Amino acid sequence: RILLNVKVKAMMVDYQDTLLAGNMQKESRAVESINEFLEADYLVLHEILGALFSMIMLGTVFYRLDVLAVYMVFAAAAVHYLLTKRKYKNEVYYTQLKSQNRPKTAYVEELLFHTKYGKDVRLYDASDLIIGKYAKVFSQNFEMDQKSRWNSFVLQLFDYLINGIQLLVVYLLAILKYRAGQLTIGAFTIYIN
Repeated sequence: RILLNVKVKAMMVDYQDTLLAGNMQKESRAVESINEFLEADYLVLHEILGALFSMIMLGTVFYRLDVLAVYMVFAAAAVHYLLTKRKYKNEVYYTQLKSQNRPKTAYVEELLFHTKYGKDVRLYDASDLIIGKYAKVFSQNFEMDQKSRWNSFVLQLFDYLINGIQLLVVYLLAILKYRAGQLTIGAFTIYIN
C-alpha cells in the first residue's frame, strides 16, 4: 500500500519536473527506503526475538555447566550482531551509490536499445559515443557490486571465524570437564548440542 502511494504520487508530478535528475533520485530512494523498512519488520519479529529466545535458553544451559561458556556464547552473539549490522550498512551504502547511477544507466540504455533513437544514433554516427558511455556506467555499477560483495565476504568470513572459535572453546571446555569427571555423559551431550 505504501509503495503504491509513492508510485501514484510520482505519476502526479508535472512532466517537466520528472526531467530533473534530483526528483527521479528522490522517488528511487523513497522506493528503496520502503523496501528496507519492510525488511526491518522481519528483522525485529523473526531474527531478534528468535535470537533473544535462543540466547536465554543457551545461557540457562551453559550457566548450569560452565560460566566461561556463557561468556563465549554471548560474546560471539554480540560480535555476530555487530557484523550483521555492519553488513547491512554496507549494503545500504552501495545501494544508494547505485541508485545515483540508475538514471544515467536508464538513459544510456534507452538511447542504446530503443528503436526510436536508432535513426538519430546512426545519422550522427554516435554509436561509439553511446557505447562508450554505457560501458563507463556499466563498469561503475560492476565495480560497486564487486566492492559490496568483497566487503560482505570479508564480514561473513570474520563471522565464521568467530563462530568457529566459539565452538572450539565450548567443545574444549566440555571435553576437559568430562575428562575431569565434572560432567556426566548426558550433560556432556547437552553441552555439545
